[in-house]
Amino acid sequence: MMRDTVYTEKDYGIADRDVSGALKGSPKNTNLALPTNFIFTMSKLPNLAYFVQEFTLPDAGGEAFSTEFAIGPSVKLPKATAVYGNITIKFLVNEDFSNYHSIILWMLENTSYTKFIEVQKPLYGATDSASLILLTNRKNPYRKIEMKGLIPTDLSGIEFTSEATDATFLTATVKFAISDFKMVDL
Repeated sequence: MMRDTVYTEKDYGIADRDVSGALKGSPKNTNLALPTNFIFTMSKLPNLAYFVQEFTLPDAGGEAFSTEFAIGPSVKLPKATAVYGNITIKFLVNEDFSNYHSIILWMLENTSYTKFIEVQKPLYGATDSASLILLTNRKNPYRKIEMKGLIPTDLSGIEFTSEATDATFLTATVKFAISDFKMVDL
């Protein structure tokens, strides 16, 4: 005697069963992240956010702390703090160069006392915070990366050429030292 199988809506013919073994640890969200799904914001450089083309999160880590014992092998332990690398941002330079120039002014404000210039403001406004909002594939914000203690450390030059045959836009790259960052669900 054969039983008729009853299927419910959207079960795709797969019988209900308890998931066990390797399938139990499968992720709930299997959508892959796209590198274009982000929004960058920074209060000190509002002219930069719209023109950001590439954003590289810092690497994090540190060397393991090694201990030696008189008897037995050495043991490696994690260090007390993580060390962050630099954030790298590649951006398009706008027509009046205001986004590029605002980074230069920020760097001049952070110079040492060896150059006495009017814009110098040591320790006042030396750092800033920024946010990188990650978007789903449907362009909905789902996670925010909050970064603190950003200081510009390197700004690339801009290459002008009279040999360009195609309309190429000027780009520049800026690197920021970072103190801390964390991910927050939205």
